[in-house]
Amino acid sequence: MVIRTKQGWRFTLIRPGAQRVYLIGDFRAERITVQMTRVGSDLFQVELTLPPGEYHFRYCADGKWITDYAAFGVEKRLDGDFDSVLYVPDTAQPPVAPSRLTPDRLARPMSIEQ
Repeated sequence: MVIRTKQGWRFTLIRPGAQRVYLIGDFRAERITVQMTRVGSDLFQVELTLPPGEYHFRYCADGKWITDYAAFGVEKRLDGDFDSVLYVPDTAQPPVAPSRLTPDRLARPMSIEQ
C-alpha cells in the first residue's frame, strides 16, 4: 500500500514470516533498491520524497516478487507479470489522472493525507 504523508510517500507491505523486504523501482530516473524497515512482526515500511511524475515499482520479500495492487494502478510487464504504479501529482497544478491509463492498467487511486 502507498499513502501520501506530510514528508513524502510511505510504502507499506504486510508479509508474514518475511526476513528481508525491498522496494525496487524506477525512481528519480534510475532503478533503485531500498531495504524496507520492519515496524511490526509482519509489517515493513519505507518512506520516500519524490518529485511529480509516474513511478513503477515492486516489492521483493525473501526473493519473491510482489505487486502492490493497492497502489495507483498496475501495468503489465513484457514477462506477463505486473508492476505497481505510483502517480505523484504536481502540487502546483490541479490533480489530473495519468493519461496513459488503459484497460491493462487498473487505476486505483489512493492518496490519503496523514
